Amino acid sequence: MKQDINELVDKVSVGFGTLQVDSKYKDAAIEFIKNWLQKEEFKDYVSQIEYMISNSDWDYLLDCFYQIIPFGTGGRRGEVGIGPNRINKWTIQASAQGHSQYLKKIYGDSIQTRGIVLAYGVREFFTNTHFNNNLVNPVKNLTGKSLAWAAAEVYLANDIRIFIFDSPRTTPELSFSIRYLKACAGDMFDASHNPPEHNGKKVYDEFGGQLIPPDDEALVNEVTSQVEQIKTITVNGNTNHPLLTIVSKEVDDAYISVISKLSLSDSRGIKIIYTPLHGVGMTSVYKLLKAKGFDIIEDPKTSFQSGKFENVTFNIPNPEVEESFDTTLNFAKEVGGDLILNSDPDADRIGVMVKNNNEWNILTVMK
Repeated sequence: MKQDINELVDKVSVGFGTLQVDSKYKDAAIEFIKNWLQKEEFKDYVSQIEYMISNSDWDYLLDCFYQIIPFGTGGRRGEVGIGPNRINKWTIQASAQGHSQYLKKIYGDSIQTRGIVLAYGVREFFTNTHFNNNLVNPVKNLTGKSLAWAAAEVYLANDIRIFIFDSPRTTPELSFSIRYLKACAGDMFDASHNPPEHNGKKVYDEFGGQLIPPDDEALVNEVTSQVEQIKTITVNGNTNHPLLTIVSKEVDDAYISVISKLSLSDSRGIKIIYTPLHGVGMTSVYKLLKAKGFDIIEDPKTSFQSGKFENVTFNIPNPEVEESFDTTLNFAKEVGGDLILNSDPDADRIGVMVKNNNEWNILTVMK
């Protein structure tokens, strides 16, 4: 077996020699590939790595393995795939281990009772041209939910209490739930308005916001340089763990109740067409506006949850891009809408189009 690995690594070394890339990146990638081929924790990835080597897929292999995907102040996001420079179960669990160590240093034993809230979006990675669909592939059909549960296995192994939502939710509701449940932190497993093949993890503090200096630097340092071993336990859908709580309707109702009180006007004289761009916004934006008595209609082609974002132009669900309104604009014209609202997949940003003198205009922020 060792000889086989050496032969594979030698083949990679020769293949990388054909690339016009600094040798330090090639050397780093070769070392990571060697680890992933021989360490027990990566055994399920081996057949796909061997397939890419047999296909001489050198550019892609180098990009997947030349570094560990960066952990920034907001967390770790990027393309799903195999290797340390991709989003997969290993990179998410490594992040969770570093976050666990950081939380225990900051909060001590109280983290065991206050805990962390985990939420996730609708994203799902299907496959790409670099993989063999006839071989085992741990990232095929990898979802935000599966990443959240992978992280939960790490937090629980570190004796940290977990509150995890029972289905996809929005980032704003996650922020609210951290404060509502008096937790120490929260994670969102999604990739916002990024392309469909992306996923990741974003970290929030006890106030429901992203970490700010110097706390963000401390977390980055813990994740990137202090993780020596990833602790995990096996959950396998068992919700009876003493440190595990499933979050559902109670928090939903509290969230809608609180934000309902923020309304600034009783005016209701327009017809609103809404699209969550296949994301989770129906659980918050639509639900709230409907409850407050607005005449709001969801776009039937883009209101259902789907990680393919199939009815969004270019499959890029970014409300800042005018093309993201294409499908819903046609529907708005059919039903006589006055205003279009769209939200990105985790519903923490929104786009607006208004009808003025029978012409539709996208609203932008002046810079």
